[in-house]
Amino acid sequence: MSEYVSNLSEDLAAVAGELSTARHDTVLLAAAISKAATRLVPAAEYVSVVVVTNGTIELTGAADDLAETCDSLQSDLGEGPSLHASVHGGTVVINDVSREKRWPRFIQAAAEVGVRAMMCVPFDAGENKSGSVNMYSSSAGVFTDQSREVGELFTAHAAVAFTAGRENEQLHQAVQGRDVIGQAKGMIMERFSVDADHAFGLLRKLSQDSNVKLSQIAQRVIETGADNAAPTPVPRRTSDSNGNSMHPDVHRQAG
Repeated sequence: MSEYVSNLSEDLAAVAGELSTARHDTVLLAAAISKAATRLVPAAEYVSVVVVTNGTIELTGAADDLAETCDSLQSDLGEGPSLHASVHGGTVVINDVSREKRWPRFIQAAAEVGVRAMMCVPFDAGENKSGSVNMYSSSAGVFTDQSREVGELFTAHAAVAFTAGRENEQLHQAVQGRDVIGQAKGMIMERFSVDADHAFGLLRKLSQDSNVKLSQIAQRVIETGADNAAPTPVPRRTSDSNGNSMHPDVHRQAG
């Protein structure tokens, strides 16, 4: 076992480099973690990663169809070892699904698609979210103590990569969103001769009225043009008799 763990440490270091390539996309990162687990965890034929919020699966990433199917089954049925491990903590090992009495609807469905054994290892996904790395096998009795030890060690390392990846994704999205909003503001300012505050105000109003994220509204402006994005005419600035720039409402009051 010590020789295996020594090799595993080297493998985990290599996996860290692989996972860094998907650091801006948690779905791709989850799939990369799943693929790595099939290589490193004994008896793990099919692997997936799920993230759970308030008892509901919000994100999945699988390296193969069978693991993805099992995730979908648990999500649809609202029960299963992955959900249990994620919500309550503690590794769940089922070495023979034919003898498992918990989660009967999922167990029956999993058996029908060829699953005979499974192991679900939980992890903290950050931001009050939890998750699990789920390992499935088409053979019964294959998840040994070694499988569990390696699975838990792998998941601990994967959780660090996943949390860092989630933070990178959020930062990347924030930067992209800021750039998109800035570009849309510029288009509105140029098209309607308004200042930055008025342009941003229009974007924000469109976002609130349509219940769509501000960055998505901005992207729509970029793709369709400022005219198509505006539900009502955007106010233009006017000038008084002395040539001073005025908002049209002020101009009407002055007149």
